Amino acid sequence: MGQYSITLAQLQCAQNYLAEWENEFETLYYQQCTDWIHFIHPCVHLTNHLTLEAAHIGSPICSSQWTMECTIGNLGQEIHQPSDPFSNLAQQGIHHCQVNAFKAMLPDLDLTGEGSNPHTSEDLGNGYVLLPKHDKHQIKVQGHEVQVISQYAGQPEIPHIHHWGSLRLLNGQIARSEFVESQKPLKELCMA
Repeated sequence: MGQYSITLAQLQCAQNYLAEWENEFETLYYQQCTDWIHFIHPCVHLTNHLTLEAAHIGSPICSSQWTMECTIGNLGQEIHQPSDPFSNLAQQGIHHCQVNAFKAMLPDLDLTGEGSNPHTSEDLGNGYVLLPKHDKHQIKVQGHEVQVISQYAGQPEIPHIHHWGSLRLLNGQIARSEFVESQKPLKELCMA
């Protein structure tokens, strides 16, 4: 349910799993007794409605409060004139709307679409893409890491590797590595 695009078959499968989960949860924790219903948070029941809402308005990741809060946070980070933050925030919002409108009218201008990768990325094939940052120089692998990497790669020994910052998965999600995340302050860490 957390994908940007979702097929009807995936929605039906998710509906079956969520309905089964809700029933088991309610049976286990309040045993369908109306006197105990106050023990159940409304989100338990509302989870079962996610698939119906997704069929009407699209994927929850595109319409949820979390997405909107992240957008507001991202716009807040782009404020360059803290003396007049609301005016500057409005200008950033207008700029994003204009860019999105251009991309919708002229899709060829959108260089971030599928099939295009950042300049220093590495396409691994099958929909996987290593994304920057990465080590400028190869590092020597030592200890148990050598055995694990060489066994996975099917080669006798892998003496040097590069660390990469993140990996774009088949579904468009980004898997982040400790290599980059450990260098950030705690407030800037990606918690997803």
